[in-house]
Amino acid sequence: MATAAGKSRLSVVVVDDEGEMLQEEVAGLSEEGFVCWGAESVAAAEALLAEQGEQIGVVVADIRMPGKSGLDLARKLLGGEPIREVVIISGHAGSAEQQLVNELGVRELLSKPFRLELLIAAVERALQRVAAARRP
Repeated sequence: MATAAGKSRLSVVVVDDEGEMLQEEVAGLSEEGFVCWGAESVAAAEALLAEQGEQIGVVVADIRMPGKSGLDLARKLLGGEPIREVVIISGHAGSAEQQLVNELGVRELLSKPFRLELLIAAVERALQRVAAARRP
């Protein structure tokens, strides 16, 4: 959906079924210098991940979406190769979902509504962890 000159050679995919939120998140990250892609479903994100490969270091995903959820995507990506981080965003994360997020190894959980600065900081931390983990 969007690209920009990047702060990092690693890029970010934002997955959110709410089109307006997705556009705001992608635009905000792109304006901060991140190379950023947008997807309105887990299936679209999976296609981007397959196409872009190791280039993608962080996936920001809404916890609840029609079909597969952000948690389904996190379950698939975390602990695999290439090393990636997942930032989960949610408007409805109850204690059971928060516990599941923790059990999956997700280190960043943002509750909607959130300020763009919080998303930027979470993505920066996640990219730093990925870059450090991928170093030989």
